[in-house]
Amino acid sequence: MVILPMLLIPVLLETMNVPVLAGEQFSVGPDVISVTTLLSLPDKYEGKPVVVRGNVVANKRSTFLNGRRYHTILVGDARETVTVFSWTRPNVKVGDSVRVEGMFHVWRYNFHHMIESGRIVPLDKDPADFDPAK
Repeated sequence: MVILPMLLIPVLLETMNVPVLAGEQFSVGPDVISVTTLLSLPDKYEGKPVVVRGNVVANKRSTFLNGRRYHTILVGDARETVTVFSWTRPNVKVGDSVRVEGMFHVWRYNFHHMIESGRIVPLDKDPADFDPAK
């Protein structure tokens, strides 16, 4: 079922007049890497989209000096943690297992080694449990 859309990509690109080389491989995004791998090779991933999995070890809401609110969570594997930055409150709490997709930066918004969140997906969690008032 997942293969069918992937097979249609060359056809769609061709209809949009995008050149496609024979045998060209298509990717739907970066592979999942460990937080330890990400932090051991920060220059390799600087400014690139990354996907990591781990457990939330901290969840904090803060405010910049200009009054704009933001959220950070620390996501870790067995050895390391990385800061995940989000303008909106993520649907996660400490102890949740998550998949984080975003742009990795060595320095951004005064955070060292952070992922600017594009998406934070709780794994094994019912979305109905989310309470936006908290």
